Amino acid sequence: ELAPENGAEESPLPFFSGEVRKSYLPNEPPSIHSRWSLPCFLKSSGVAPPLFIDIHTTLVKRVLEIDTSSLNFGQLAVGQVKVLPLRIRNLGSTEAPLIPSGLNSTGPFCIVNALLPVPANSFETLSLQFSPLAQGIRSETLTLSCPALGKTLTISLKGEGVSPVLKVTPAGVPGLTTALEPASITTIDAWSTTGAPCRHVASGDRATSTVTLQNSSVFPLSYKILPILDSASNYNGKLPFTITPCEATIQPAESIDLTVAFQPDHERLWSYTYEASIAVPNQVEDHVVRLKGRCWESQAYVCAKKDSKAVTDEEERVREGMEDTFCLPTSLAAVDSKVKDDMGVKEPSRPDVEVTFPKEGESSEEGEDARAVTIGCIALVDAKLGGNISFSVAPVDPTADAAKLFTASPASGSVAPGNEQDVTFSFERPTVEEEGGIEVGQWTYVDFEVKASGGWGK
Repeated sequence: ELAPENGAEESPLPFFSGEVRKSYLPNEPPSIHSRWSLPCFLKSSGVAPPLFIDIHTTLVKRVLEIDTSSLNFGQLAVGQVKVLPLRIRNLGSTEAPLIPSGLNSTGPFCIVNALLPVPANSFETLSLQFSPLAQGIRSETLTLSCPALGKTLTISLKGEGVSPVLKVTPAGVPGLTTALEPASITTIDAWSTTGAPCRHVASGDRATSTVTLQNSSVFPLSYKILPILDSASNYNGKLPFTITPCEATIQPAESIDLTVAFQPDHERLWSYTYEASIAVPNQVEDHVVRLKGRCWESQAYVCAKKDSKAVTDEEERVREGMEDTFCLPTSLAAVDSKVKDDMGVKEPSRPDVEVTFPKEGESSEEGEDARAVTIGCIALVDAKLGGNISFSVAPVDPTADAAKLFTASPASGSVAPGNEQDVTFSFERPTVEEEGGIEVGQWTYVDFEVKASGGWGK
């Protein structure tokens, strides 16, 4: 029962003609049957009879239909999840149960919701999820089969897993030893903008710095500040170091400033140290913020000169476990001495600085006969509370014979807030007359005292 439709139709292609007919069988869905004649040409020296290829095509009305035959999830951070909807339409008069296949059970693509039969003349929405487990482009093909209707739908899935790119300012130093285990670590010194790896702060005062995090990825990036090495706490039980905000989400191509603060409430022989990780899910490189600070009960301080290998301060020579927890905090500095004795507290110990000269003939980057320590003046948040400090350096017992072998330069001076002054110690080796036999050297020890006045504190 085929009825011709306008007879033969001319094809837009040259030498191509066809015939189109429609089927109207009552028990079959409407269909369109076509017959096409395609001429073939042979390269021959003689005359050949014409050749044609008959092509028969059949078109039927679509029963199952989807919005798109391919879904591209784009770039997504490794470990993150993205879900896209896919609408399936049933244009037929009977229900269409679907059977999925083709997806890797351990791959990045999966179907989130239950795949219900599609009612007649209705639709169902399928939720497809992409969660990359590693970097790289991933693609799979989802097949939805309907044996009841003899139909099959094919959907191509594609997505790319990328790792987040976090840029930190100031720039860190890769490969430093930290409390974190992974090998790919960049350590950030939050005080690097001040030019010193250790920040000096007066008791109860506050020092701040800024670390900038920039999201160089094409997707939002979330981070958390996770401590990996806690510092000694203040008397109130809180840590002297804070990093805020401790967690946030940075939009693509945007940045956020972290405020790093150091606010100790008592002086100790040892420095305060703190390490925290900037945790970003599935990042290739771990970023660790390393902080170090010293607290002083006055505006003046004396410490080993930075970058000096021959000068060692107290924290390297005395174990931190020997710290006296009953040292007097700054808030009780004005308490009467009798009350202090009754409370069992004492004045805080000041760290000693040891200056060691090499033996005669030993090489040293700093030279044989010169060593230096640093005298500094802390810049307070409220500049009105402090000022310049004056200092003097002299042997404790100037009459001792050994004291004549050492000199300090400059022996006195002043330092403005926020500045430091290096005091160089020189050693004049005694002249020893040559005698026969074996020479036996002898260490010489001399104590120098640094007295500071002015400024805040005592």
